Amino acid sequence: MAFTLEENFVARLQALEPGWNSYGGNPITPAAIECLKGFYVVPLGDGGIQLETHQDGWDIEIGIGPDGTIMDARARKCGGDELAPTQNCIANWRVI
Repeated sequence: MAFTLEENFVARLQALEPGWNSYGGNPITPAAIECLKGFYVVPLGDGGIQLETHQDGWDIEIGIGPDGTIMDARARKCGGDELAPTQNCIANWRVI
């Protein structure tokens, strides 16, 4: 079971105007938002969640514990079919 990020969150990112932060931030690009749509929120049995994506040849996972702390973050570069991301990996998981 996995959920995509809420559409109103994406809409709020799209609505950011030039200078949205105190450093003159640029608006978020459509390409960045399109990539974000490839991330999923997966509920975990311990009450935490996992944020993950398998796109552009990368597997990226961030585990968030039930107390709200980041438990782990890891990434690996893979190739081939996004539906079988563990095949054709050119590197093992790298804890980041």
